[in-house]
Amino acid sequence: IKAIILIFLMFFVIIAIIYLLNIEKSLLIDASCNVLHFGAVGDGKTKDTEHLQLAIDSCTTQQLPVFFPSNFKFLTGALKLQSGTEIFLAANSILIASTEIEDYPIIEQRCEGLVCRAPAALLYASNVEKITISGSGIIDGQGAIWWRRLVLMQLENERPKLISIINGIDIIIDGITLINSPSWTIHPLFCSNVMISKVTIKNPELSPNSDGIDIDSSKNVIISDCIIHVGDDCISIKSGKREEDVEFKEVPSKNISIKRCLMLSGHGAIALGSEVSGGIEDVNIIDCKIINTEAGLRLKTVLGRGGYVKKIKISNMTMVNVAQPIDAEMDYHGIKF
Repeated sequence: IKAIILIFLMFFVIIAIIYLLNIEKSLLIDASCNVLHFGAVGDGKTKDTEHLQLAIDSCTTQQLPVFFPSNFKFLTGALKLQSGTEIFLAANSILIASTEIEDYPIIEQRCEGLVCRAPAALLYASNVEKITISGSGIIDGQGAIWWRRLVLMQLENERPKLISIINGIDIIIDGITLINSPSWTIHPLFCSNVMISKVTIKNPELSPNSDGIDIDSSKNVIISDCIIHVGDDCISIKSGKREEDVEFKEVPSKNISIKRCLMLSGHGAIALGSEVSGGIEDVNIIDCKIINTEAGLRLKTVLGRGGYVKKIKISNMTMVNVAQPIDAEMDYHGIKF
């Protein structure tokens, strides 16, 4: 009996130590670069863009994490991240995306496979290294207004994404929840060494083009332990779209692992394409569960686009109520290029 009591006491001591360490970590981050110290209000109504950007710029220079405290709602336009930026969203903190188009600067990027100039994502960066976005807080894209504008043909440009990193190395997105993205939710483009783990993505089933994660001409990517519930493809792997008489940057997406993810509703749980002109290779899908999607593995491209898809491995995948476990379309939507 004494031995059992001792074991229980040791167990509770270990739990207490872990709890105190987590509190200490939050206090340390809070004391270093709390966005409230830079003038952010966090009432969900006052636009905090200027103050949040100041916090990001200042804290990144100091090599300190930017801390978004619990129980505050920060309304903001697009925020530009730099090499070394670390964002930490505490539990019950919410980053709310502005619905005003002027709050998103126009930048060069890739729009559904083609070079374009379009509104920046809510969190965006180009030519960067070592960016971390973590915590257990929420990013809310307020997508309903953007979807309505799309249906009513009131948009003159693309809708903003929630997170977009272009030409990035060593990117970590961990633990956060992203909801109501106006369009694609997470979009690494021309990136390498990307880790997306324990992320929850929730976009309504009828929200247009609301992909969960779009890996685009990127390599060495690990997506693990994520829960994705969206209105389009849950995870999509792409590599650009070749057009006639247009110079194309041929960069494949390769060495991608998708592990222990749960995908609930969507067009395709895991889609390859339809932008495959740069090629897709070495994709490993392991221990994933798919429920209520239109397709499980979805391969799609169109005539004239070129490219290749090879070395795709699937193991221990479970599908429930999936209309087409494997769907391959070589003439997607009957269009050319």
